[in-house]
Amino acid sequence: MKQKKQQIFLIGGGMSFNNKKDYLNYLENKVISYETLKKALRYKNNKTWKENLEKDLNIRDKTISHETQVKKSNVKYEVLNPTFPNKQNADYKEWKTFFESHLTILDPDTIFVGYSLGSAFLVKYFAKDYTNYVKKWNMKHSDNPSRGEGAAGGRGLVNKLILVGVPHSDEKDESMGSFKIDFSLKSIESVVSHETDLVFIYSKDDFVVPIAEMEKYKKELNKATYVLLNDKGHFFDEHFTEILDIIRK
Repeated sequence: MKQKKQQIFLIGGGMSFNNKKDYLNYLENKVISYETLKKALRYKNNKTWKENLEKDLNIRDKTISHETQVKKSNVKYEVLNPTFPNKQNADYKEWKTFFESHLTILDPDTIFVGYSLGSAFLVKYFAKDYTNYVKKWNMKHSDNPSRGEGAAGGRGLVNKLILVGVPHSDEKDESMGSFKIDFSLKSIESVVSHETDLVFIYSKDDFVVPIAEMEKYKKELNKATYVLLNDKGHFFDEHFTEILDIIRK
């Protein structure tokens, strides 16, 4: 019998603005040079931990290549990383619609991983909109409540939420637009079974999201695990060993 893979749904970062005027102002005042274009190209061609996550999770024996392990069906984790709409000027409602269209096909025990703006989306969605999704799901399948399709699965529980470099409300360097956290988050604690299943990960030297953002979450959310690393910056590294251990637990 073929082993079932653990699904991981990963949402990357992006940018959001309060209005069209702010977005156009950003485009008009953005410094463009040959050097920045070359740097952007190098960044585009370089893989970060997000692109390597599935491979790194599945390689336990480093003497055997990932390709060989795939052939031997020794792959336990499957990372799904779709491109969300309009990442340079992201809109929460658009991302919500896109996200919910994927929930219907995901396993009930899917692990959700968010990075930067993607993690802010997950916080806002599971604190504000997930309960309504579950209600609609259950009403739609009331004639067959045992049907197990979709991440909601009628349970209203999430296997695990892992949030990397998640902003809260600081907009000194970048606007959060429609992703701003300006409401109570307590309900997000009810979508996980244990505090170890709601994980916030920060780095002391993050130059985009200050660790003061972590303190804002800690004041409101007690049923959560907070991980503070020393030297990850804004998490652009090629590999991310710490998150592998958190996912595997």
